[in-house]
Amino acid sequence: NVNKNGICIYKKYDMFKMLSEHGIILSFYRIVTVFDDAMIDNFKATKVLLYEKKYIWADIELCRELLKFDGFSLKFIENQTSELCDIALRSNESSIKYVKSQNYELCMSSFFRNFNTFEYIKDKFQSKEMCEIAVNKNGLFLKYVRADLNTFEINKIAVKQNGLAIKYVNRSTYSTENMGELYKIAVKQNIRSLSHINENFQSVDLLKYAVNINGMALTFVKSNLQTDQLCKLAILQDGMALQCVKSDLRTEELCLIALWRDIRIIDQIDDLGDNSIYNSKNKYNSKKFKNMILNRCISGKFFN
Repeated sequence: NVNKNGICIYKKYDMFKMLSEHGIILSFYRIVTVFDDAMIDNFKATKVLLYEKKYIWADIELCRELLKFDGFSLKFIENQTSELCDIALRSNESSIKYVKSQNYELCMSSFFRNFNTFEYIKDKFQSKEMCEIAVNKNGLFLKYVRADLNTFEINKIAVKQNGLAIKYVNRSTYSTENMGELYKIAVKQNIRSLSHINENFQSVDLLKYAVNINGMALTFVKSNLQTDQLCKLAILQDGMALQCVKSDLRTEELCLIALWRDIRIIDQIDDLGDNSIYNSKNKYNSKKFKNMILNRCISGKFFN
């Protein structure tokens, strides 16, 4: 590195750090001899002997050392030999993504050292065993499974590990019965997976199953699919689910059940603004309703 005050000289280790830690890409280097009478200050020298300029990424020996320090340096190497690739993988398994000519041995070596490298392995080097291990570790890896290996069993393993993997299931491949099974597995593992199931496939049975597991699943049910019965089931499971019930379904019965299940929901009851317990649509008025609840709690007669 040359500037007006002289030449900046770096030790080999410092050059490696510039590449791996600071993202500074170097292409060429020279071996430098500093003369005894040169002025040296903080890696700057005024009198040096510069040897032949060399291209870093064509120097096999230097590349070996760089890869031992940082496997990701493989992305800069044009002539990737098996030896260099193996050194890179030993340094960092994820460097498999920079291997230009992957082969089965390198992919297996990378994967079994670190299963997270699965997403970088080319389809043709995937195996059934590899796919099963990958989705068993992280269900979201279902996204990268090769089509002919993407079986119903692989999908089951994936959604059982992470319900959100349901978004990567190709439903056109399976029967309604099989998809129903996958949907239930997904919902049981992660209630949020319901948001990735098209509402056209959210059957009454599936929605009841979901709210019976976790009443707050009602959060992910579109308002047009909410019914009195479904909301009641949700609130019986978790009183706080009342806050997910659309306003025109919040009856006195549901509010009472919610308060019975969790008294904290009283703060979530909206004030409808009139002076009677019910408004013209036979829905509650929160101010009077809360007073009624408090009086029932004091009297010990929560339900009439």
